[in-house]
Amino acid sequence: MAPAGCFHLDPPRSRSEHDVRFGGRLYSEGANGMLNIPKHIKHIMMSGMGYYDYDLVNAHWNILYQLNRHYGGGMLLHIENYNKNVKKIRKELAKDVGIDEENMKVMLVALLYGASININDKYWSVKKRKMVDTDLLQKLRSWTGDEQTARKIGKEFCNHTIVRGLWGDIKTGRDTILKNVRKTGKGNNAFIENLTEHKIKISVKGRGGKVIKVSGGRQLAHILQGVETFILHSVIKKMQYDCLLYTSPSPRD
Repeated sequence: MAPAGCFHLDPPRSRSEHDVRFGGRLYSEGANGMLNIPKHIKHIMMSGMGYYDYDLVNAHWNILYQLNRHYGGGMLLHIENYNKNVKKIRKELAKDVGIDEENMKVMLVALLYGASININDKYWSVKKRKMVDTDLLQKLRSWTGDEQTARKIGKEFCNHTIVRGLWGDIKTGRDTILKNVRKTGKGNNAFIENLTEHKIKISVKGRGGKVIKVSGGRQLAHILQGVETFILHSVIKKMQYDCLLYTSPSPRD
């Protein structure tokens, strides 16, 4: 038997089928990939096949909190409270802001991964090679289909007392963690390394070819996802499974 998300797979016929990417995690690609199917459908598909479902509840918020403590960081009281009352706080925020709880979960993870607390901000996208709107606004636009509604909800979210408190703790924890994690190289060839020994460059080409630092949110995401990967790979090693596929939000680029 193997965990749900841990499948005995034939070797991929092409790189596009399964790919090790950001953070050292194994992904399937394409519209019909297992990772792109809703959770409840995956559970139905795999039911009765002897698979286990391993889920790290509220994973990256808990990993951030614990890594901050590990490196001797200060108290993150807002994140501590959120971790203890996840469903209650999500429900409260969703009601106050005017969106459903699943979308609120996505917005909170985007916040953790460096989305701006100012809905009107723009940032340089390394992938698109141009200035783009904040991740939160892009998500809200796609959900609401209306610019005015998207900005209204975004503003209410960003100005919410709970969100402001979480954002302050994220910055505090992120600064502590990024100061202490392993780095290699120098200058424009410096890298940050996570627990799976996967590296990303700290500096990239920005607007006009100018070298800029990779966002703190992306660096933090790399570290958090590395810990998550390490934990799940340890489960596989302990249980003698041979392959892992699992989903989790992707960081902003």
